[in-house]
Amino acid sequence: MSFKPADTIIELDEQTNAFLQAGKAAGGPQLEDMSITEARESMKQLMLAAGPPRCETVTREDLTVSGPIGTIPVAVYQPEQSDKTLLPAIIFFHGGGWSLGDIESYDNFARFFCENSNVIVVSVDYRLAPEHKFPAGLNDCYAAFEWFFKTASQWGADNENISLMGDSAGANFVAAVTHRAQSNIDIHIAHQILLYPVLSAGNANSSKSFHAFGGGDHFISQSSIKWTEDLYLDDPSQAQFPAVSPILEEDFSGLPSALIITAGFDPLRDKAQAYAEKLRLANVPVQYKCFETTIHGFLSFPGAIDTGMQGLNYVAEWISKNLHS
Repeated sequence: MSFKPADTIIELDEQTNAFLQAGKAAGGPQLEDMSITEARESMKQLMLAAGPPRCETVTREDLTVSGPIGTIPVAVYQPEQSDKTLLPAIIFFHGGGWSLGDIESYDNFARFFCENSNVIVVSVDYRLAPEHKFPAGLNDCYAAFEWFFKTASQWGADNENISLMGDSAGANFVAAVTHRAQSNIDIHIAHQILLYPVLSAGNANSSKSFHAFGGGDHFISQSSIKWTEDLYLDDPSQAQFPAVSPILEEDFSGLPSALIITAGFDPLRDKAQAYAEKLRLANVPVQYKCFETTIHGFLSFPGAIDTGMQGLNYVAEWISKNLHS
C-alpha cells in the first residue's frame, strides 16, 4: 500500500479533464434529475461509446439460474483454450448505483478480462432498484455465486479458484457477499476484486475525499450518490446495516485476499483506502492501488481515457498472476 507525500500536488490528467468537460458541454440533466429509464439508457450509451475494445475470440452463453425469487439472467464468457485444464473463474457484479447497468452495458468489460486474463467470467444481471429494493440485488448476487460454485466443473472451471469482482455498487455486493460467505463452510472464495467500491452509505459516507470531490465536477457527486441510496433503501436507517455499508463490519479476519482499485478524484476514495487498511490489520493480504489523476468509473471509459486502459491492464495482470499461480 502506497501513499503520496503530503506536499504532492495532483491534477486531473488531460484526457480525464477533457472527458469531464465534454460531458459538461453536452448539457442535459444531471443523473438524479432523470427518470430511471432515462438514467439507465444514458449510462448504457456512455459505457458502449467509451468502453473497452471488443474481444471477438471470447464465447458467450446466456442463461438463467434459480434465484431467491424467480430466475437470474447470467452470461458466461469463456476464453479460447487448447487444453482441458480447469480454469479460474470470476463472478462479476456490475456497477450503477444498485439501480443502473446490465450485462449488455458491461459486455466488452467482461470480454476484456476473459481474454486478457484467460479466465471464465460470469456476469450477473441482478435485480435493480427502485423496483427491487435492498436486499434483492445482493441476494441475487449471492445466489448466482452459489449456483456457479456448485456447477463450475460443467463450465471447465475450478470451484476452488473462483473470485468475485465488481465495480462501484457491484463492488459493494462483492464485499457484502464475501462477508456473508464466511459463515458458509460449503463454499469458498479465492479472491475479492473491488474496483472503486461503494463501501458505505448515509452518514457513514463522510470523508475528506467525499467532501473534496463530491461537488459535481468529478463525474459522481454527493447528490447523485444520495439519489442512488434513496432508490436502493426502503429506509435511510438501513445505511447502518453492514450488508449495505461493509465498512461497518466488525470482523475482517479470514476474508479472501483482495485487490482494491481507487481513483484520486473519486469521492469514494478514502473509504476504499480505509477498507484496505481494515483488511490489512486483520492480516488479510491486500493490494491497494490508487490511480491518482482520474475519476470514479475510469475503467469503463478506456476509449476516452488512457488511464482507463492502463487500469484495465493492471487489473488483468493482477488476475493472471494471482488466479493462475
